[in-house]
Order: sequence, then C-alpha cells, then structure tokens
Amino acid sequence: LSEVEWANYNYHEPQGPGTYAFGYDIEDPLTNNIQFRDEERYPNGTVVGSYGYVKPDGNIHIVKYTADEKGYR
Repeated sequence: LSEVEWANYNYHEPQGPGTYAFGYDIEDPLTNNIQFRDEERYPNGTVVGSYGYVKPDGNIHIVKYTADEKGYR
C-alpha cells in the first residue's frame, strides 16, 4: 500500500446548526492520485461545492455543483 499524504482536511459549522463546510486535498505521489473536494451548506439548505482531480495527461478536471430548491445542477 502506498503512503497517502493528506495535505488538508477541515469541517466546521460556519453559520450555526444545520450548516457545514468541509474540504480535503489528497496527494499520493506513488500513484499520482491528486484530488480535492470542497462543499458548504447554507442556512436556507442550499449546498454548493466542487471536486476535481488531475488526469493522467496532467490536465485538471473540475466539477462545480449547486443543489437547492431548483434541483441539482
């Protein structure tokens, strides 16, 4: 098994109960697995976030999303 380096991880309730914010970065130099994720939930229930990773060709793939009363997009 490779030794994975956790560069960053956090979680907190920035705007009180029912809200959250978290994120992490992962970098495994043995497999070149590099990825991240960030997400936050607001008091009105809206969730916004993004995640991404470095593809084998070196390009970065990023997905941003929102989930609210209009659905997931």
